[in-house]
Amino acid sequence: MADLRTELQIPDLWFDFYARLVPGTAFVAATRVWILGQTSMPGGVEAMVLAALGYLVGLVFQPLSSRLTAWVEELVARLHGKDEGFVTRVTLCLGTTSRWSMILGKMHGETTMYMQFALLTLTFRVLAEAPSSNASAGSFSLWAAALFVLFVFEVADRQMQRAVRWNSAG
Repeated sequence: MADLRTELQIPDLWFDFYARLVPGTAFVAATRVWILGQTSMPGGVEAMVLAALGYLVGLVFQPLSSRLTAWVEELVARLHGKDEGFVTRVTLCLGTTSRWSMILGKMHGETTMYMQFALLTLTFRVLAEAPSSNASAGSFSLWAAALFVLFVFEVADRQMQRAVRWNSAG
């Protein structure tokens, strides 16, 4: 059986999935249920449209999420006594097609995903507070956003630790 990465030739497939599709689709689903009050399961075509809309939402929010994620990764690098380009250099030294290099890239996608979740959760909170909204977001959305920001720092820190370890081993 062929490897998905080599067959599709899409370098950032994990990033698209983690950082755009998953958080955007979760946001669209939450908005559909809690703000618009649509609790029925979507059919096949509607589900595909909702997923495409979710990807579009993720695509729109991704530049801000990526900038905030880069800021967190730079902060984590400084906390580890490394410069901001350290993980990138380790990735290139490992070879962009190596398993370890791909794991570091996937971890960047994960940190961006959690930042997307944080931003979209705060956006959901704003929408839920609108006078015409059916939702009562309460403090849950604020706690969820804070939790996602903690996840960003956790994954960024693990990414740095692995880069340091793999750089020392190589």
